[in-house]
Amino acid sequence: MGHIWHALSSNRTILNRAENPQFTPKRIFPFVIKASLVTLSLLIVYEILKQILFPDKRIFELDMIIIVMAGAAASLGAYSALREVSSLSQRVISELNERLKAEGQRVRAEEALKGSEAKYHSIFNNVVEGVFQRTPEGRFLSINPSLARMYGFESPEEMMKTIIDIDQQLYVNQEDIQLFRKLMDEHGFVTGFEAQRSRKDKSIFWTSTNAYVVRDADNKIVYYEGTVEDITKRKEAEERLGRTLENLRKGMGATIQTLIQVVETRDPYTAGHQQRVTDLACAIAQEMGLPEDRVDVIRMAGAVHDLGKISTPAELLSKPGKLSAKEFELIKDHSQIGYDILKKSEFPYPVPDIVHQHHERFDGLGYPQGLQGEQILLEARIIAVADVVEAILSHRPYRPELGIEMALEEILKNKGKAFDPEVVDACLKLFREKGFKF
Repeated sequence: MGHIWHALSSNRTILNRAENPQFTPKRIFPFVIKASLVTLSLLIVYEILKQILFPDKRIFELDMIIIVMAGAAASLGAYSALREVSSLSQRVISELNERLKAEGQRVRAEEALKGSEAKYHSIFNNVVEGVFQRTPEGRFLSINPSLARMYGFESPEEMMKTIIDIDQQLYVNQEDIQLFRKLMDEHGFVTGFEAQRSRKDKSIFWTSTNAYVVRDADNKIVYYEGTVEDITKRKEAEERLGRTLENLRKGMGATIQTLIQVVETRDPYTAGHQQRVTDLACAIAQEMGLPEDRVDVIRMAGAVHDLGKISTPAELLSKPGKLSAKEFELIKDHSQIGYDILKKSEFPYPVPDIVHQHHERFDGLGYPQGLQGEQILLEARIIAVADVVEAILSHRPYRPELGIEMALEEILKNKGKAFDPEVVDACLKLFREKGFKF
């Protein structure tokens, strides 16, 4: 029996030395028992044969060792095969886990994509603005329900079937589509492109379009994509506002002309003075590059800049001799009086302030507030130069006309002192280079 235990211990030693950590003694014990039982059976058979048939013990001891080794080898071979199977199983399980993980990720990505597509379609179908894709040649690739309704169609399908040439069927003015194409070709997009369009029933409405170019890998234009907004109500409101402002402007102009006539009736020597100052002041403003709305403000302010003289005694306005200091102070009051009259009229522009400041001087030595430099409105600085030039050129009760050269010399001498240098330069350029005349 000592041989039996030797064989058992040999098998167990071999198994316990296995390098695979997955095969602990606890896990492989059933397998060891089975392998040992096979070896034990062989040894029992050997002992029986030895006692009955063969008296030569040494020979069979060698054979026994061979049998034990064969059993051990069988056990070890079976164990190695089991290790290979286990290793293969682990790889299969690992690969299966990776595939399951990847499949889970793919399923989640597909679900997310479906959710995004559902959101996109919901926005596409329910957004207030019209959404479109169109070819450069003028065919729609896709449109949303809002765009179809905007043009008076029942559905996107009806509109896409009906409109086979966008440029010819939907645009009112061909100049608009030509400009649209030019902007898309040059810049690749348009923003707030306003144009008149034609509905299904041929009625006309205004739209604002935002669009951009979509190109392929070869940089060729594939289609245009963008949004369209119906701005008809806004355009109608702008037109009404424009008409209202024009009516106000006309009414204000009529009022101003009445005031001018009142002033000039009391001072016949200055008849036409305010209008000539206005003409020169507007020309200076344009020469300086001021926008047209500021030129209009100068036009209104210039026309009434001497309105305050309505309260000046008529004998002072037409006095042929030199004014006394007290009389000059009365004349100087006209800037303040004109401001007081106009500020009650609620002008939409700073006309009262311009009238108030037109006798201020760039160096601060003017009146009535003693303002200087940028404290004085630019419009008032312009009228100040025009006022002096016109006064020197015109006949007065106390002196004759002095001529253009003396007028220009006066403002040049006081450039940067009494008068704004930029305004003086623009005035000189008008007379000396552009031949301005009243």
